Amino acid sequence: MKKVTGLILSLSLLFTSTVLAQIKQCNSDSFDYPDFAKTLPLNIVGSATQSNSRLYLSSARKMNFGAVWFNKKLPVSNGFISVFSFRISSGTHGNWPDNSQPGGDGFAFVIQNDNPLALFSGVGSYLGYANINNSIAIEFDTYQNNAQGDLNGNHIAVQSNGKLPNTAFHGTNTLVVNTSIPIIKTDGSQIYYVKTDYQINPNVLKVFLGLDTNFTNPVITVNNLDIASLLVLDCGKLYFGFTAASGDSYENHEILSWKTCAYELNKLTISSSASSFCNTDTIIVYATKGLKNYVWTDENGNVIARDIDSIVVTKPGKYRVKATSNDGCDLTEQEITITDNNNGNSRFKLTDNLPEQTLTFDTCYYPEVYCKKVHIKNLSQQNLILESPYIFYKYSFSVPESQFPMNFNPLEEKEVLICYSSNKLGIEHDTLVFQDKCGPLQINLLANTLPNIFSGPTKCSSLSGKTSSIKKRFMMNYTDFQPNPSQGRTSISFLITADTKNIKIRLFDVFGSELLFSSNDFKLIKNSINKDFIELKAELNLINIINGVYYFQFFANDESVTLPLFIQK
Repeated sequence: MKKVTGLILSLSLLFTSTVLAQIKQCNSDSFDYPDFAKTLPLNIVGSATQSNSRLYLSSARKMNFGAVWFNKKLPVSNGFISVFSFRISSGTHGNWPDNSQPGGDGFAFVIQNDNPLALFSGVGSYLGYANINNSIAIEFDTYQNNAQGDLNGNHIAVQSNGKLPNTAFHGTNTLVVNTSIPIIKTDGSQIYYVKTDYQINPNVLKVFLGLDTNFTNPVITVNNLDIASLLVLDCGKLYFGFTAASGDSYENHEILSWKTCAYELNKLTISSSASSFCNTDTIIVYATKGLKNYVWTDENGNVIARDIDSIVVTKPGKYRVKATSNDGCDLTEQEITITDNNNGNSRFKLTDNLPEQTLTFDTCYYPEVYCKKVHIKNLSQQNLILESPYIFYKYSFSVPESQFPMNFNPLEEKEVLICYSSNKLGIEHDTLVFQDKCGPLQINLLANTLPNIFSGPTKCSSLSGKTSSIKKRFMMNYTDFQPNPSQGRTSISFLITADTKNIKIRLFDVFGSELLFSSNDFKLIKNSINKDFIELKAELNLINIINGVYYFQFFANDESVTLPLFIQK
């Protein structure tokens, strides 16, 4: 006996691990019993017992009737899978043996909405499930009862009389019967595995029988079986369990393991095409499709719409929906909140890894111009336009206006140029803000300016002095600056070393935008002083230039230095 018990437990473990991968989307009340060693939420009825880590539905005695039901109703209208292992032992023929294995009468896997203690006693050929209302029984019949229309004593059949009392008679209430299944031994020498698989869309019930859990070909297939229409369900739910019976012939009907995954019923859910109106002027609010009796209300309880699974809203607020299941059961009301903005968050994001969202210009030299690029990404799924940003103090930091407006595709990232030219020495702070309908994108600005040696111009006097470049490969000196005001033209002379190469001069305004000139308005003239130095004169026509601060950027030897030019006419 101990040896057989060990075999049962090891096979039960195999059953558990093999079937586990097949279970999915299970209702929270679904269960997995690899054996029956513990006290479980089961209703044990009649002569059924729980002993030796298994369920005995009926014992090897004459006129024995029993049932076991899981004590909660499980959902069926979305489908289910139930897998169990069984063994039949101690089969004994009575006074009227048939042409099958010894014993009788058999057992059934049953789903029903009659009562949690359902069992019919008195007639072994009824297998315990006959006369149970509102039920479907999958019988495993081990005795040929001619009175029930049995064709042999070794068959599987699916029986239902819809909402009326069920019957074991094989006739109009037999959905499918298979009399050609492998012989089910009744001497306890074999463990069998059964999977009942009910799926919807399309509605089909399949029953598998085998010596292991590698279920391949069903022994029973019932097509077009709509359980929700055939039976009266309790909000889509039924009781699951087993019945068994014996008459003059008898046997032990043992359930060794049982696992059921009842697919969760359709729940009422609510969602929306957007969470706020910062992206759009209209938002669609959706409820779960395929339900009945939808009622939409606003936060004040006013009914907005009925009998549709989605609505279009045009203003922020709370929206609620009620509905019933296809079984007529009320589902839990759901609510969603639509805001007028994105909780103050911009749809743009700075993707650079800047500490504390701060762009730093460190080790700058007065009065040079420095520019850095930052990267900004459109986080939304819409095309967006980034307008010119706002700078609070506007003293030394600037963003070239020529970059804006910027058009961003969904999730696109672009570069933005930010410039700094100091008006003073030391540390400077400012804040740059890109305005967005959903919220601002803020970038903190920080710079530290060090001095160059420089004597700046005054309104009416010429410049006489020098700047010592931080670049090491060339030296540059002012030699002459025509005073302002002038006769429409001015010139700046530079003294450079003779080995200076790749010379170029560019003029920028305070926003970092380059001023472009024709060849008549801007000339660059070179005069050799000696073998070591060259005088470079830049002549500039001021006719079309307004008063203000400008910057000369002098390029040489692939390096540059920037100097201010104050013009007042």
